[in-house]
Amino acid sequence: MKHQVNIAHRIATNIYNKNKNTLLKNEIIKMIKEAIEDIRFNEERGYFSIHTIEGINILHPINPKFEGTSVLNRKDFSGNYPVQEMINIAKIKGEGFSSWYYFKPNDKSREFKKIGVVKNFEPYNLIITTAEYVDDYINNLKSNILNNLSKLRYKDNRFIFIIDNQGKIILHKSKKALNHNIFEEKGFAHVKDFFKKLLEKENKEAGDFLINKPIVTLGTDTKEKKVTYAKKLDELEWIVATSFKLSDVNKIIEQRKKILEEKYDRYKKDVLLYGIILTIILIVLSLIISKLIGKKFLELRKKELEQLKKRLLAKDELLNAKEKFNNFFELSINLQLIATTDGTIIQISNTSENILGYTKEELIDTSFVSLLHPDDLEPTIKEMSKLSKGEYVYSFENRYKHKNGNYINLVWSATTDNNNTLIYASAQNITESKKSEILLHKSEEKYKSLMQQAPYAIEIFDKNGLQIDANKAHEKLWNYPTRKMLGTFNILTDEKFKDSGILPYIKRAYSGEIVDIPPHKFSPVDSMTISNGLGRERVIKSNIYPLKDDEGNIQNIIVTQIDVSHEEESKKRDSILTSVFQVLPDLLFIMKKDGIIIDYRAQKNSNLYVDPKVFLGNKIQDVLPEKIANIFNMHIKDLKKNANFSIFKYELEVKGNLKHFEARMAKLPGEENIMTIVRDITDQVSYEQQLTFQLSLLEQSLSAIDVVDENALFYYVNSTYVKMWGYDSKEEVLGTSPLSHCMDSEMPKIIIEKVEKNKEHVFQFKGRKKNGDSFDVLMAVKYVHLMGKKFYIASSMDISENEKMKKESIAKERILYQQSKMASMGEMLGNIAHQWRQPLSTISTASTGAKIQKEMDSLSDDELDSILTIINDSAQYLSTTIDDFRNFFNPKNNNIHKINSIKTIEKALKLVSSQFNAKDIELIQDLESYEFLSIENELVQVLVNLLNNAKDILITKENLRRLIFINTYQKDGTSYIEIKDNGGGVDDSIVDRIFEPYFTTKHQAQGTGIGLYMSEEIVKNHLNGILSVENSTYTYDGIEYKGAKFSIKIDAN
Repeated sequence: MKHQVNIAHRIATNIYNKNKNTLLKNEIIKMIKEAIEDIRFNEERGYFSIHTIEGINILHPINPKFEGTSVLNRKDFSGNYPVQEMINIAKIKGEGFSSWYYFKPNDKSREFKKIGVVKNFEPYNLIITTAEYVDDYINNLKSNILNNLSKLRYKDNRFIFIIDNQGKIILHKSKKALNHNIFEEKGFAHVKDFFKKLLEKENKEAGDFLINKPIVTLGTDTKEKKVTYAKKLDELEWIVATSFKLSDVNKIIEQRKKILEEKYDRYKKDVLLYGIILTIILIVLSLIISKLIGKKFLELRKKELEQLKKRLLAKDELLNAKEKFNNFFELSINLQLIATTDGTIIQISNTSENILGYTKEELIDTSFVSLLHPDDLEPTIKEMSKLSKGEYVYSFENRYKHKNGNYINLVWSATTDNNNTLIYASAQNITESKKSEILLHKSEEKYKSLMQQAPYAIEIFDKNGLQIDANKAHEKLWNYPTRKMLGTFNILTDEKFKDSGILPYIKRAYSGEIVDIPPHKFSPVDSMTISNGLGRERVIKSNIYPLKDDEGNIQNIIVTQIDVSHEEESKKRDSILTSVFQVLPDLLFIMKKDGIIIDYRAQKNSNLYVDPKVFLGNKIQDVLPEKIANIFNMHIKDLKKNANFSIFKYELEVKGNLKHFEARMAKLPGEENIMTIVRDITDQVSYEQQLTFQLSLLEQSLSAIDVVDENALFYYVNSTYVKMWGYDSKEEVLGTSPLSHCMDSEMPKIIIEKVEKNKEHVFQFKGRKKNGDSFDVLMAVKYVHLMGKKFYIASSMDISENEKMKKESIAKERILYQQSKMASMGEMLGNIAHQWRQPLSTISTASTGAKIQKEMDSLSDDELDSILTIINDSAQYLSTTIDDFRNFFNPKNNNIHKINSIKTIEKALKLVSSQFNAKDIELIQDLESYEFLSIENELVQVLVNLLNNAKDILITKENLRRLIFINTYQKDGTSYIEIKDNGGGVDDSIVDRIFEPYFTTKHQAQGTGIGLYMSEEIVKNHLNGILSVENSTYTYDGIEYKGAKFSIKIDAN
């Protein structure tokens, strides 16, 4: 039927391909209907029907009335919806088999079972179907069987006859007997009860004998006794029978009996003798082998206990290390967390409550993206995708919602574990520094705006005297475009200033003084030839302020120029200055030499602002606490003596809060007055205190922290680093080269090259301590720019104990592997003994028979050749068996090469099949032949373990057909091998532990618990695959079974 549907599908496809570009859909469907409508097969019973995917019938040759109607909801007498099932098969599989019930064209009394084939015609989503009535098929099959049996001929005139379950004779060599009924006709009364009892037996293929006794009738010949053997065939509803004369059997039996008695007398003595000798040899051999195996097992058991002790010690050390890690995890002031790759938090530090407002219990098992600012969700997911690729994430900023509803700024660094299954992340709260950056930016913008808006001219020169900026007032004052002077006009070297008298003031400013240039006249006829373009003289008052870096070097000078030609200009300047300090967050006041405050300016919204009446006309000690006033007076005295500038800091409680301030004092040029500017530096001090605290945390870190500068010298190390490398103090390390800290002198160079290329990297190498000892180091290094310089920041751990544990774990795996091999060897010895028993018996029997025949001079050449062939075949079988087992244990075969799936299964079955046959275990194989790269011996060992496990569970089951299924196939580049049994499956409570070492459900004498553990280890670590188990319920030969299914998945490449 499938073949016929494929033909119809090809016809439809050909019609579609030839006409899809020229005809309409309805026209093409009509052509398809006409092409397959009249096709018949299966003796005219078979035909095709077509439905749409919506259940509309468009072709039904037998019932045309259905065409154009919906049969989607038609239900058969069993309650199923056949068309809906066909649609599901077409949608999901594309094609498949289905069964349903329907009336026959010539019998509408009841519905009969049909089996059909369904196939989807994709271009138009049409479903092509054909079907066959099951009973029609079976009747046709019966007819063909009877026809073939009727042609068979047997010697000695013997024959078979068949009756159906109603007693009708449907096959007999005598045509007269055909169609007579044994159960209804008197002529068959002597066999009626025999056949009826045979039909009543429960066994589907039951058989029995009947002896027909002769009937003595005067005047007629007496017939001989006959023996009839009959066997029922339930699937065909038949009884097959034959009969023979008892006298013929008795003659044959007598002849055979005489021959056998003679042979038995000759063989009896020899067989007894050889049997005793062979038994003694086998007993001695088995005792020797069992002693050797027992000795080896005791040695392995001793080693196993030693390894277990070491493993327990290693476990304690691992728990201690975990406790130390948790302590370090909670000590960090930053937010530390561990999450899955989908963002679910599984561990988080207690700082979560300080930073986010949530306790760690509230955040665990939630997604860390749930609190993200909506605008930061997409960038954060993008960064997380880097982690899934094994990349690191450093200094990534985003915003999280605090429990109070506000958003805070966090900067993140994150990485994943070796398997890319967990995310390790650390975050720092930078909300306050962000606010400071914003304030600083705004302050810079204000200063820049202030400079441009200032009504007096401002010029800025670099340290070499080159003009780099000027404001609009400067351009307006001199009526000369600023752009023509920037980068070209040099105040130190320009010829215009040599005779102006201003140059000495400029040089004083470049020496570090704040210079007040007295009012100076500029006119168009001046030697400087600088004109304001208005053709009149101007009086300019200038001030020069030097700007220094942290080391006291002059970087810039600022020149302010005010036209004091008119008094109004002076008043305007004073007004502007007041406006400036209304914008700036600073406080300014000017004192006379006797300490009386004569000027005060501050922004009204500033923390520093007080009513000017408090300051003006008073001395500093009158308005500030005594302690603070004394500090001010001390610096005032220094300025009066010889200093021109003074800076100092102090603390003062303002509105209940302790604030930090910085004061700058300077003598005003040409006056004896002192100007003081005070600035609130509370945020700066807080930041410095936080930095100091973070540095103290680095000192307490369990990891060794070091910083190497761009000259490849140690710039910073913490105490853990000093201790780890065996030094006495930081001073021994700082300023030295890392070369002496590595066993490989090239390692620092490799680290720098890798980190400069990738920004960050993780290294494992041998470190050298101060005393020359080596140890294993795991180091994470990051490359950064700070203060205009390059630095390499590293965090290190001593992993010597981890490496030791790793080596011990590898040694343990080797021992377990050897134990598994030895266990397999024990199984194999049992298989060898079982497989050799039959060929050894054959060799013994053949050789003994040949010897006796030779002694009796009755051994012909043909018989000798036959006996030698039997002995040679058996010996070859023994040799092949030895080769199979030798190959299995040969280490030379443990290499990767291309293997065939079927041949590998055959090799495994050769090693265990004898035991399966002995235990009545059936092997059902569904093997797809394909080749893939693997280690064949390792795979065979796994298969033997799985097959033996299935055997062990099946032999515990009584009154059960013992089945083992082996399937092989390839799918999507993966090779699959599946082994399942019908032993009842694995208890759900232990199925997750089945691959643990030493875990077994067998008696101690039957299993060690390492077979499945080593099988999983071999598949995972040696074959780069996956071994899994699940309970499977399935139907075979009409019976539902349940058992364990083991699946091996190996990459085909």
